[in-house]
Amino acid sequence: VKATAIVQFSHVDAEVDLTFDETMQPADYSMSVEYEETAERILTELYGASDEDLALKAKDNGGFYEVFWKSWQEDRDTTGAFLGFDDAKKTTVDDSDPDEVKVTCYPKFENYEAEAVLTYDSNHDLANYTLNIGYSFGEKMGQAGMNMAVGLITVFVILAILIIVISLFRFIPDPEKKKKEKEKAAAAAAPKVAPAPKAAPA
Repeated sequence: VKATAIVQFSHVDAEVDLTFDETMQPADYSMSVEYEETAERILTELYGASDEDLALKAKDNGGFYEVFWKSWQEDRDTTGAFLGFDDAKKTTVDDSDPDEVKVTCYPKFENYEAEAVLTYDSNHDLANYTLNIGYSFGEKMGQAGMNMAVGLITVFVILAILIIVISLFRFIPDPEKKKKEKEKAAAAAAPKVAPAPKAAPA
């Protein structure tokens, strides 16, 4: 089985030819190395590409490249520019799932270190990309507190709206009540019939 991963931009052409042997065991070292080197090479090219190249790549190819482009637009202002990979952390390959292979790399950026996960499908094609930014404990707690505050505010706003809506129910006309009031008024307005005189005793 042969799979070719190609990263091509206007300013650079990089082709990586990977030959996968289906008879290899999942823990085969050479296959893992191919995955590691290819993943790092592709990410290096993508992180260094221009917006125009990334947008064009996402438009023409979709899939992995579209996911990467959307993610990178959201994350790059936070992470800052790409500096390289963390030499202290080894890229890992998880091929325990027969339907996919996950390659985890550890890119370093100006502002944060991160964990990038590239997912290959059963045909050895790139299928997905996620970037987990290494926020500090204080930043994580701050984000959690912010999320909790937003949640509480949302709950109180909804409760306030419900109270207002319920208070307006008294202005809604009650047909049954109006009907009873009309019947009562009609009964009060009806002329009273005088009782018949009693017959004189014989």
